Amino acid sequence: MISRGPSTSRERETLLLLREALPEYEINPHMRLANVVKGKLSYTRAMGQYEMDFVVQDPDTGAVVCAIELDDSTHDTEDGRRRDANKNRWMAQAGIKLIRIRMPDEANNIRELMDRPIELNMPEEIIYAFEKKPSSNSVTRTFLGAMLSIIFIGLVAWGFTAVVKGVTHGLFNKVVATQQQQMKKIMQQNEARQNEVRLQKQQEIEQSEARRRVEAQQPHYERMLVKGKSSRECAKGNVITNETILCTKDHYEMVLVSAGK
Repeated sequence: MISRGPSTSRERETLLLLREALPEYEINPHMRLANVVKGKLSYTRAMGQYEMDFVVQDPDTGAVVCAIELDDSTHDTEDGRRRDANKNRWMAQAGIKLIRIRMPDEANNIRELMDRPIELNMPEEIIYAFEKKPSSNSVTRTFLGAMLSIIFIGLVAWGFTAVVKGVTHGLFNKVVATQQQQMKKIMQQNEARQNEVRLQKQQEIEQSEARRRVEAQQPHYERMLVKGKSSRECAKGNVITNETILCTKDHYEMVLVSAGK
């Protein structure tokens, strides 16, 4: 790799001649076209790949007086003509004179060239060649852009599907878990009620058995009809008394049927 300065020998020679011919102006080499011409954003992006060989400016105000291009054989190619046509168009639209020279010594006559009017009569097919003729790089960029867009849309769709699937799966699991918790709670409540019923029945059985035992331990009397005895059994000697009469008379008595042990 060979190290070289920003300007070629032809450009350095031309710069010296321009400064001698125009001592009252400021001559700036290799200035970006986007810094000279302000246009639409789309044009400004396109201008980013262009630069002017020499820009003549007023040293007091910084206003651009004109621009000078030192053309060589590369400007005779199709791409060179297209690039020159775009520079010409943008500079003409901005009202800035663009002077083209082929040899450095033409800089000696720069004042005469500066007095000429701006050339606006350029063939339309040349002016708009840059926009109308897509290059292979632009086609490639368009194809890559379309492919990237398709890939991006596919990734977005896949991500959206994955998110929806994840959310749906999460909601389904949450619903199932909620239902399982509710079923478990219902089963626990049923089991608690069954235990409560069994406990109540057991208590009733124990209470009934306790009452039976208490009742079995207490004496049980019943009111029964007792037949009176014979007068012979009731007589006390030959005297008949009221006790003798009561003794022979049928009557009811509380008779002990059973007694607790």
